[in-house]
Amino acid sequence: MLLRKEILFDFRKEKKKKREFILQREKEEKRIHFTKRKRRKENSFYKEKKKKREFILQREKENNIVL
Repeated sequence: MLLRKEILFDFRKEKKKKREFILQREKEEKRIHFTKRKRRKENSFYKEKKKKREFILQREKENNIVL
C-alpha cells in the first residue's frame, strides 16, 4: 500500500513538472511572438517615417528646380 502511494505521488510530481514545463514554454513562445510583433510595428513606423521624409525631400527638390 505504501509503495503504491509513493508511486502515485511520484507520478503526480512528474505530471506537475511536465505541466509547469509546458506552461513555461508557452509563456516563452508568447513573449517571443509579441516581441516580433512589436518589432514589426516599430519597423513599419520607421519605414513610413522614412517614406514621408523622402517624399518631402523629393518635393522640395522639385520646388527648387521650378523656382
